[in-house]
Amino acid sequence: MQGTVIHMHEGGGVITADNQERYTFTLSDVKGNMTQIITGTRIDFVVSDNAFEKQAKEIYPLTNPNIMYVPKKEKDKLVACLLALFLGGLGIHKFYLGYEKQGITMLLLGTIGWLLIIPALVNALIALIEGIIYITKSDEEFEQIYVHNQKPWF
Repeated sequence: MQGTVIHMHEGGGVITADNQERYTFTLSDVKGNMTQIITGTRIDFVVSDNAFEKQAKEIYPLTNPNIMYVPKKEKDKLVACLLALFLGGLGIHKFYLGYEKQGITMLLLGTIGWLLIIPALVNALIALIEGIIYITKSDEEFEQIYVHNQKPWF
């Protein structure tokens, strides 16, 4: 069966098959080049025999450039870095990258945390470190790690 990866998370993701059914998968089920499995990748897979859940097994990325969809760049590394450096104490860079829970955590620590001083300083230090990490990654690494694989911290 063939389909498209529509969502990636740490350890796996979700596929929409050409028949419009959705299947979950884990990275351990990827048999081809794992670095090619990102949101938008066309893949070939086998459906699990498990009747209780729709699970994809034996996942191979399709390398034919006429079949594979190359996703457009979704988030800009420089924007994320600048937000982390200048507004990171409020978690604005987390919201920009789509990490709502982590953004709310940083926003609360950045506002209410000033009452205790230490949480807000730790929050600002985390934002500074993340800004530096963002700018030192290549554009491809940044997209793969922070946009497609959704790695929320460091």
